[in-house]
Amino acid sequence: MAEYETFTSVTRRKGKQVYIPDTLLTVAGIQEGDYLEVTIRKLKVPTKSD
Repeated sequence: MAEYETFTSVTRRKGKQVYIPDTLLTVAGIQEGDYLEVTIRKLKVPTKSD
């Protein structure tokens, strides 16, 4: 895996915590004990009128 590769997962906050899907960590090659950077960006979801 190249250092500049990014992997994305879109999720919806349903409570106080948001979980990173295990499949995303697996695809990214993240192992227990590894450090990772998490970037959060709010998405605008189109409404039915859009």
